[in-house]
Amino acid sequence: LDPVGRLIYRSNLLGSDQRITNTGGGNTSSKIQEKDPLSGQPVEVLWVKGSGGDLRTSTRENFSSLYQQKLLDLQKLYASRPDKGLKSQAEDDMVGMFSHATFNLNPRASSIDTTLHSFLPGKHVDHMHPNAIIAIAASANREKLTKEIFGEIRARPGTRAARRPAPDRFLPLQPLQHEYTPPDHGDVPDGAGAGQGPGGSTMTA
Repeated sequence: LDPVGRLIYRSNLLGSDQRITNTGGGNTSSKIQEKDPLSGQPVEVLWVKGSGGDLRTSTRENFSSLYQQKLLDLQKLYASRPDKGLKSQAEDDMVGMFSHATFNLNPRASSIDTTLHSFLPGKHVDHMHPNAIIAIAASANREKLTKEIFGEIRARPGTRAARRPAPDRFLPLQPLQHEYTPPDHGDVPDGAGAGQGPGGSTMTA
Protein backbone atom coordinates (compact mmCIF):
# COMPACT_ATOMS: atom_id res chain seq x y z
CA LEU A 1 0.00 0.00 0.00
CA ASP A 2 1.15 3.54 -0.71
CA PRO A 3 0.91 6.16 2.09
CA VAL A 4 -2.61 7.22 1.12
CA GLY A 5 -3.63 3.58 0.85
CA ARG A 6 -2.39 2.97 4.41
CA LEU A 7 -4.43 5.97 5.59
CA ILE A 8 -7.54 4.49 3.94
CA TYR A 9 -6.83 1.07 5.47
CA ARG A 10 -6.45 2.59 8.94
CA SER A 11 -9.63 4.60 8.45
CA ASN A 12 -11.66 1.57 7.41
CA LEU A 13 -10.44 -0.36 10.47
CA LEU A 14 -11.33 2.44 12.88
CA GLY A 15 -14.68 3.08 11.23
CA SER A 16 -15.68 -0.57 11.43
CA ASP A 17 -15.46 -0.60 15.25
CA GLN A 18 -18.56 1.04 16.74
CA ARG A 19 -16.78 1.32 20.10
CA ILE A 20 -14.33 3.78 18.58
CA THR A 21 -16.51 6.00 16.41
CA ASN A 22 -20.15 6.33 15.50
CA THR A 23 -21.47 5.83 11.96
CA GLY A 24 -20.51 8.78 9.80
CA GLY A 25 -18.47 10.30 12.63
CA GLY A 26 -14.79 11.10 12.99
CA ASN A 27 -12.07 11.77 10.47
CA THR A 28 -8.50 10.64 9.92
CA SER A 29 -5.45 12.16 8.31
CA SER A 30 -1.82 11.68 7.31
CA LYS A 31 0.83 14.22 6.41
CA ILE A 32 2.58 12.82 3.34
CA GLN A 33 5.47 13.96 1.15
CA GLU A 34 4.23 14.47 -2.43
CA LYS A 35 5.71 15.85 -5.63
CA ASP A 36 4.32 19.31 -6.34
CA PRO A 37 2.73 19.21 -9.82
CA LEU A 38 3.83 22.80 -10.48
CA SER A 39 7.40 22.94 -9.16
CA GLY A 40 8.30 19.25 -9.18
CA GLN A 41 9.66 19.72 -5.66
CA PRO A 42 8.67 17.60 -2.65
CA VAL A 43 6.02 19.21 -0.44
CA GLU A 44 4.15 18.08 2.66
CA VAL A 45 0.50 17.37 1.89
CA LEU A 46 -2.26 16.81 4.42
CA TRP A 47 -4.61 14.03 3.33
CA VAL A 48 -7.73 14.20 5.51
CA LYS A 49 -11.16 12.64 5.26
CA GLY A 50 -13.40 15.23 3.65
CA SER A 51 -16.97 16.21 4.34
CA GLY A 52 -19.55 13.42 4.17
CA GLY A 53 -19.09 9.68 4.00
CA ASP A 54 -18.32 7.01 6.56
CA LEU A 55 -14.83 5.97 7.69
CA ARG A 56 -15.77 2.30 7.42
CA THR A 57 -16.40 2.53 3.67
CA SER A 58 -14.18 5.49 2.72
CA THR A 59 -12.05 5.31 -0.41
CA ARG A 60 -9.42 7.68 -1.84
CA GLU A 61 -12.19 9.79 -3.34
CA ASN A 62 -13.44 10.60 0.19
CA PHE A 63 -10.17 12.34 1.18
CA SER A 64 -9.20 15.92 0.48
CA SER A 65 -5.55 16.87 -0.04
CA LEU A 66 -4.11 20.24 0.97
CA TYR A 67 -0.73 21.93 1.15
CA GLN A 68 0.24 21.61 4.81
CA GLN A 69 2.32 24.81 4.88
CA LYS A 70 -0.55 26.87 3.45
CA LEU A 71 -2.81 25.55 6.20
CA LEU A 72 -0.22 26.47 8.84
CA ASP A 73 -0.01 29.95 7.33
CA LEU A 74 -3.69 30.40 8.19
CA GLN A 75 -2.62 30.72 11.84
CA LYS A 76 -0.95 34.06 11.08
CA LEU A 77 -3.88 35.21 8.98
CA TYR A 78 -6.33 34.31 11.74
CA ALA A 79 -4.20 35.94 14.45
CA SER A 80 -4.17 39.21 12.51
CA ARG A 81 -7.96 39.44 12.47
CA PRO A 82 -9.45 41.81 15.08
CA ASP A 83 -12.73 39.88 14.96
CA LYS A 84 -11.24 36.45 15.72
CA GLY A 85 -12.89 34.16 18.24
CA LEU A 86 -15.42 31.36 18.54
CA LYS A 87 -18.40 31.69 16.18
CA SER A 88 -16.83 34.78 14.61
CA GLN A 89 -16.67 35.93 11.01
CA ALA A 90 -12.92 35.35 11.11
CA GLU A 91 -13.56 31.71 11.98
CA ASP A 92 -15.99 31.30 9.07
CA ASP A 93 -13.51 32.95 6.72
CA MET A 94 -10.76 30.50 7.70
CA VAL A 95 -12.96 27.57 6.67
CA GLY A 96 -13.59 29.35 3.38
CA MET A 97 -9.84 29.59 2.80
CA PHE A 98 -9.35 25.81 2.75
CA SER A 99 -10.04 25.65 -0.97
CA HIS A 100 -7.07 27.97 -1.62
CA ALA A 101 -4.79 25.31 -0.07
CA THR A 102 -6.04 22.46 -2.29
CA PHE A 103 -3.29 20.18 -3.60
CA ASN A 104 -3.40 18.83 -7.15
CA LEU A 105 -6.94 20.07 -7.91
CA ASN A 106 -8.53 17.54 -5.55
CA PRO A 107 -12.31 18.22 -5.78
CA ARG A 108 -13.24 16.72 -2.39
CA ALA A 109 -14.64 19.37 -0.03
CA SER A 110 -12.54 19.71 3.13
CA SER A 111 -13.88 18.86 6.56
CA ILE A 112 -14.47 21.63 9.09
CA ASP A 113 -12.00 19.68 11.27
CA THR A 114 -9.14 20.21 8.79
CA THR A 115 -7.33 22.68 11.06
CA LEU A 116 -7.32 20.14 13.91
CA HIS A 117 -5.43 17.67 11.73
CA SER A 118 -3.10 20.31 10.34
CA PHE A 119 -2.19 22.11 13.57
CA LEU A 120 -1.41 18.96 15.58
CA PRO A 121 2.23 18.02 14.83
CA GLY A 122 1.58 14.27 14.58
CA LYS A 123 2.03 12.79 11.11
CA HIS A 124 -1.06 10.61 11.58
CA VAL A 125 -4.11 11.95 13.42
CA ASP A 126 -7.36 10.07 14.16
CA HIS A 127 -10.25 12.18 15.43
CA MET A 128 -12.90 9.78 16.66
CA HIS A 129 -16.49 10.17 17.89
CA PRO A 130 -16.96 7.33 20.42
CA ASN A 131 -20.52 7.22 21.71
CA ALA A 132 -19.34 6.62 25.28
CA ILE A 133 -17.29 9.83 25.29
CA ILE A 134 -20.05 11.78 23.53
CA ALA A 135 -22.48 10.69 26.26
CA ILE A 136 -20.15 12.04 28.96
CA ALA A 137 -19.41 15.30 27.13
CA ALA A 138 -23.11 15.94 26.49
CA SER A 139 -24.09 15.42 30.13
CA ALA A 140 -24.98 18.36 32.38
CA ASN A 141 -22.44 17.15 34.97
CA ARG A 142 -19.75 16.25 32.40
CA GLU A 143 -16.84 17.68 34.41
CA LYS A 144 -17.81 15.68 37.50
CA LEU A 145 -18.23 12.49 35.46
CA THR A 146 -14.90 13.04 33.72
CA LYS A 147 -13.07 13.29 37.05
CA GLU A 148 -14.87 10.22 38.43
CA ILE A 149 -14.02 8.10 35.39
CA PHE A 150 -10.58 9.36 34.40
CA GLY A 151 -9.33 10.94 37.61
CA GLU A 152 -7.79 14.37 38.02
CA ILE A 153 -6.56 15.67 34.68
CA ARG A 154 -5.66 19.12 33.44
CA ALA A 155 -8.55 20.99 31.86
CA ARG A 156 -8.77 20.17 28.18
CA PRO A 157 -10.99 21.62 25.43
CA GLY A 158 -12.82 18.29 25.25
CA THR A 159 -14.24 18.71 28.76
CA ARG A 160 -16.10 21.89 27.87
CA ALA A 161 -19.44 22.25 26.17
CA ALA A 162 -19.38 21.13 22.56
CA ARG A 163 -18.23 23.88 20.21
CA ARG A 164 -17.76 24.24 16.51
CA PRO A 165 -14.17 23.56 15.40
CA ALA A 166 -12.07 26.73 15.33
CA PRO A 167 -8.37 27.72 15.45
CA ASP A 168 -8.81 29.03 19.01
CA ARG A 169 -9.87 25.55 20.06
CA PHE A 170 -7.17 23.54 18.27
CA LEU A 171 -4.01 25.55 18.91
CA PRO A 172 -3.94 24.72 22.67
CA LEU A 173 -3.97 21.01 21.78
CA GLN A 174 -0.48 21.13 20.23
CA PRO A 175 1.49 20.78 23.52
CA LEU A 176 -1.08 18.36 24.99
CA GLN A 177 -0.47 15.76 22.28
CA HIS A 178 2.60 14.43 24.10
CA GLU A 179 0.85 13.95 27.47
CA TYR A 180 -1.15 10.81 26.61
CA THR A 181 -0.20 7.71 24.64
CA PRO A 182 -3.20 5.56 23.62
CA PRO A 183 -3.00 1.75 24.00
CA ASP A 184 -1.84 -0.60 21.27
CA HIS A 185 -4.57 -1.43 18.75
CA GLY A 186 -2.89 -4.46 17.19
CA ASP A 187 -0.74 -5.24 14.18
CA VAL A 188 -1.30 -3.04 11.16
CA PRO A 189 0.95 -2.03 8.23
CA ASP A 190 3.72 0.45 8.88
CA GLY A 191 2.34 3.98 9.00
CA ALA A 192 -1.24 2.75 9.36
CA GLY A 193 -1.29 2.17 13.10
CA ALA A 194 -3.07 3.78 15.98
CA GLY A 195 -1.82 4.24 19.53
CA GLN A 196 1.47 2.42 20.10
CA GLY A 197 1.20 0.21 17.01
CA PRO A 198 3.71 0.52 14.16
CA GLY A 199 3.65 4.09 12.88
CA GLY A 200 1.34 5.01 15.78
CA SER A 201 -1.11 7.86 15.24
CA THR A 202 -2.33 10.63 17.52
CA MET A 203 -5.91 9.95 18.61
CA THR A 204 -8.39 12.63 19.69
CA ALA A 205 -12.07 12.48 20.59
